[in-house]
Amino acid sequence: MAESRIVNYNDDKKTIHWFYHRHEDNKRIDVTESVYSFLNKVLMHCPEKNFKMVRYFGFYSNKSIKTYNRMAELLSHKQKRIEELKNARRAVIEKRQKELHFRYNMIKSFQRDPLLCECGEIMEYKESYDPFGGDDKNDREYRDRKILKAKYSYEQRKKVNK
Repeated sequence: MAESRIVNYNDDKKTIHWFYHRHEDNKRIDVTESVYSFLNKVLMHCPEKNFKMVRYFGFYSNKSIKTYNRMAELLSHKQKRIEELKNARRAVIEKRQKELHFRYNMIKSFQRDPLLCECGEIMEYKESYDPFGGDDKNDREYRDRKILKAKYSYEQRKKVNK
């Protein structure tokens, strides 16, 4: 930080007034804070003893801008490859989830496709029938409700029998 950015130092209150320009909109931001917090922020950027810093040599030099641009290009290709791998993994996961579907498990266990009609056509699921007269057309919700009700009644019977 340049010394010219320090506006004022108040020895009585132990505060320091300084400013910086925000990069987003180049607006000047004035900051007033305690000396201790200011020193913590400044000392964070001081290198340790015998630590060498390079500014105008090697990768940091202006001559190496071509190398830097090439590296950025290679990194963007790497990012694209990472996205392709993620999509491939996602496809494998979807395939495994389909394999876990009840139809797959029924075929694997009983060597019979539950959706295959005797005439050879694949049946399409439309709706299920509720034998207790509910207006529920969703088989999964109906089944879950009945399972919960059965569990509850089983727990009640266990309490009564004890």
